[in-house]
Amino acid sequence: MTASRPTPEALKKVEDALGREQQLLASQEKGVLGTAGNPSNPGLGFGSALMMYWLISGNRGSYRPGAGFQQAGPQAQVWQRGIDEQRRSVSAYAAANPGYGRLVAQSNRSGTPVTAGQSVRGGFGASGKSSSAT
Repeated sequence: MTASRPTPEALKKVEDALGREQQLLASQEKGVLGTAGNPSNPGLGFGSALMMYWLISGNRGSYRPGAGFQQAGPQAQVWQRGIDEQRRSVSAYAAANPGYGRLVAQSNRSGTPVTAGQSVRGGFGASGKSSSAT
């Protein structure tokens, strides 16, 4: 199988989005918009910004990055630390809450993502197995 590469036009769109995301993140840091992950937050967050940065970085041989990419360079390490901190928080929560760990394991098996507000409790009908008396 041959790997495909994004077109320069697609990478330019990603870089433009990265620039917009940097502006939103900067305004959030100043307290203008609220916090990342807030439902009223119009931005994607530092996880998405980091992925856009990586996408452009991985295609530098076929695309000459502009100012948006250059400005994101110093922020990439900050974004990575933020993601690492979120991963540690989720791991600590899962370790302290076995129901959440079971929900994540079930999600991994079924391919269905865990959603906000989803119950982590077991109980009547929680096994997903149907049984009937015969």
